[in-house]
Amino acid sequence: MIDPFVGLKVGYHNHAQEFVADIDGINGYEYFASLLDDEVALELDLFWAATAAGKHVWSEKPISVDRESGRAPLAQAADAGLLVGVAPDTVLGPGVQTARRAIAERQHR
Repeated sequence: MIDPFVGLKVGYHNHAQEFVADIDGINGYEYFASLLDDEVALELDLFWAATAAGKHVWSEKPISVDRESGRAPLAQAADAGLLVGVAPDTVLGPGVQTARRAIAERQHR
């Protein structure tokens, strides 16, 4: 039992291999989840889930926080012949685009 007064929450973040494994007729992620206490948080990483299912991925969120940590998911997608597109919302969003236009206009004055 997790003590709610401690202030910690136990969680698990998946990767692609949990969707490939077959244990008792279900994938590894579902099997693992069935063994956990209800208080354990499960985070489903849709990038890994999608590429494990053979799907191309388009994301408006970054897939990593730095170049090195992004290599593994991109390599997995490339090995499977999948395409990955990433356009962080913060870059394409209206606030950044407005700032970009304002800077460009100022440079042309």
